Amino acid sequence: MKNVFALIAFTAVAVMLTGTANAASFKGVVVSKDAKRHALVTASPGAVRTVRIQGRFAGFHVGQRVAVTAAKRSDGTYLARTIRSAGRAKRVRFGAVIVKAEASRLIVTAGGSVFALRLHGTTLSLQEGGLEPGDKVDVDAEVKRGQIEAGTEDVDETGHVEMLVLEGIYLSPKDDGGFDLAVVHRGLVHVLVPTGMVLPDFRAGDQILVVVTVSTAGKFTFVKGQGERKTEPPAVEAYAFGPLVELSAFSVGVKRENGEVLRCSVPAGLNLSVFGVGETVKLYCARRDGQLAMIKLGSDHATVIGDGTGEARFEGTLTEASADAASLSLEDGSFRCLNRAHLVLSPFVLGEHAVMGCRLNDGEWRLFKLQNERATVSVGSETDSVLTVYGVIAERSTSLVVRRDDGISKACAIPAGLDLQGFRLGERVKMECHLVSGSFVLVELYSENAFAKADGTGAFTAYGTVYYRNGDGIAVQREDHSIVSCHMPDGTNLDAFPLGTRVKIRCVRHEGSMQLAELQSETAHITLEP
Repeated sequence: MKNVFALIAFTAVAVMLTGTANAASFKGVVVSKDAKRHALVTASPGAVRTVRIQGRFAGFHVGQRVAVTAAKRSDGTYLARTIRSAGRAKRVRFGAVIVKAEASRLIVTAGGSVFALRLHGTTLSLQEGGLEPGDKVDVDAEVKRGQIEAGTEDVDETGHVEMLVLEGIYLSPKDDGGFDLAVVHRGLVHVLVPTGMVLPDFRAGDQILVVVTVSTAGKFTFVKGQGERKTEPPAVEAYAFGPLVELSAFSVGVKRENGEVLRCSVPAGLNLSVFGVGETVKLYCARRDGQLAMIKLGSDHATVIGDGTGEARFEGTLTEASADAASLSLEDGSFRCLNRAHLVLSPFVLGEHAVMGCRLNDGEWRLFKLQNERATVSVGSETDSVLTVYGVIAERSTSLVVRRDDGISKACAIPAGLDLQGFRLGERVKMECHLVSGSFVLVELYSENAFAKADGTGAFTAYGTVYYRNGDGIAVQREDHSIVSCHMPDGTNLDAFPLGTRVKIRCVRHEGSMQLAELQSETAHITLEP
């Protein structure tokens, strides 16, 4: 029987929701190149990473060993600070998740990218009961003629996930409410969208990153997503890209590659404190009253427009989180943003790593977002405060208590009707809660085998023995003696699953109760819902 372990990839979800960012140094082998994102996909022992690079993209090739120093971006990819060649590899080993199995190639996702590897030997087709979307695999591939390829004996299935990350180009909406996504060359997947869910403002041609669930039938359903739309630069008469060599209240200067310095006047009162001399920037200028005036200045973390607006993003150590302001200690100083929106910053602890978003308004930098692994607070969110916790379930009563790895516990009230039977004490989870009337209330909970949401949706997969069954439903007792149960449609025949039979059971929440979706033993298998 196929070895399937239901594993919700909430690491990927965490990237989409919180996006911690840290400096990192690593070595790896290039397994794919993504020209649209100017990125390399590298495989290292135990990790696949997407590394965005500036310049020299054509100088790197599949199979090349590289040494990288990079900063982790909010989308989970890395921005290379330095990257150098470290030789060539003849073989490379990595883990991935199947997106699509074709006659001569596998399309897989890993490290925030989707890429393909050639297959030789017997085809691993879906029709033959081979690899399916969502299957986890270990790949031991050869590097040949600028691409990676593997035989069927080099691809080992290690488990299964119910949630994964897809990256590609948004093509068009479809009549069923879903959309098509181009993931690799000539690789097309269709993503369903649940009724009532509103997509981000995706447009044809957008490079997007989406989290999807995968059904037993191999269909993808949208959960969350974000896009990377390219914007056209403003109309300018002068432009420079290079180090910032002059910065004052009156003028700004950027040194071009040829040594020339573009100097432009700064509009009166414009706050450029987010930039520092020596920083690499893009400067756009236009002629105003006979002289060049700055109309836009941007770096990899901030953009300021000549009309007095701007936005900046900082990563560092939290040194202030109060009703007045939030401050971060950075590698080259510090920055403080005023808390004019009166965001509730109580979930944050001083000394922790955090990401801070600020906007320029009326000449001052104002906090609009603060986030880290424990919480996200932003202007205009549904509740103005979101608490996100990763850890193990320590207690479950009227509240759910999750203990983090640092020993700190966080509790969230469980709303009435939320079915958490798929979760066990001591199980590792991701918990998301919203601040409502001064208290945090559970909104979403994910584990390796289950998810539950306050909107009434949920599902779980469990392994154990049939404890009881009747015309209304079935119960399964797990190894820790906890019991899960599901209703089932009238007339469902479970004669092939007598009491005591070891089974895998999957249930999905519909209309306020868990309904049997799939039941499988060593000798029998029924599927009521794909």
